[in-house]
Amino acid sequence: MDSFPLNCIYLNLSNRCNLMCGHCWLASGPQEREEVDLRAIKQAIEEAMALGLEHVKITGGEPFLEDRIFELVDFLHGMGLSITIETNGTLITGECATYLRQRDVSLVCVSLDGARPETHDRLRGRDGSFREATRAIRYLSEQGLKVQVITTLHRENMDELEALLEMLTGFGIDSLSINPLMPSGRGKELFERGLSPSLEELLEVDRMIEKIRDGYPFEIHLSLPLAFRSMGTITEGGTCECNILTILGILGNGDVSICGVGYVERPLVFGSLRREGIGEIWLNSPFLRSFREGLVEGLKGVCGICIFKGICLGYCRANAYIMEGDIMAPYWLCQEAYEKGLFPRTRLVEG
Repeated sequence: MDSFPLNCIYLNLSNRCNLMCGHCWLASGPQEREEVDLRAIKQAIEEAMALGLEHVKITGGEPFLEDRIFELVDFLHGMGLSITIETNGTLITGECATYLRQRDVSLVCVSLDGARPETHDRLRGRDGSFREATRAIRYLSEQGLKVQVITTLHRENMDELEALLEMLTGFGIDSLSINPLMPSGRGKELFERGLSPSLEELLEVDRMIEKIRDGYPFEIHLSLPLAFRSMGTITEGGTCECNILTILGILGNGDVSICGVGYVERPLVFGSLRREGIGEIWLNSPFLRSFREGLVEGLKGVCGICIFKGICLGYCRANAYIMEGDIMAPYWLCQEAYEKGLFPRTRLVEG
């Protein structure tokens, strides 16, 4: 077997969505469905288990637009795999939440982008989506499911962050993941409009979270590269890196990429379930072989001289490619910090 196990598959059932979120990095929306037969996905999952598969994350687009999600969850549950589902929550009913609990779904992530309905609904492009998302969170929590709320931070909701934390205290969630905007898909337009928080603002939010996190009954994570985290946070395991070397993304049409980025960056599609098996792709893809061999030592810019490069792996390689057209380019936030003199000197190989 290849030296890297295929630990996790990101399964984008489709790139269709019932919302038109302004920040969506994959530009999901009401596009025409393009799908591969579910039998091909099941076969890929079975093959991947021999390569080390333990976890499948079902995402999109909005996965609950696809009726086949229930057949897929039944299958994954029967295979004994850990299951995570990412959703906007608008289609989750009480019956759906019960079903997910009965299938031992490990984690359900629901997007919520503000403490006020108007803030969330404006970003999501539809009135009522806040009400539906919060209702879904309650349904899921009442079933005892592990729930993570995902918030995309931008200038129009930053002042609601503490109010959001207070509101979520009564929801019974397990964690809140706060993500900066990604300059991809429709998110690129928000970047161009200046709605992305500055590096300095993100670091200020991180300091605020460090001070208050113990006062809430759920974990709070701000998605920042490892170099910016305190040693206490690092040693306590309070960080989350993308272990891209053990992940594979399957798109709704059967294309295979490093993650869902294949929807917006076609050069990062390096296989298809319509033509070959997942094992053949994982073990023999020229792109994957080159990527694995070059990833750590081939990282450029500040990522190449960061003491955490062997763990962080350049943070988000999809974002690096989107920004620079180079899979080894430095992560934009780290490079900007380095050029502004804000990158922690103690985290650099050069001292």
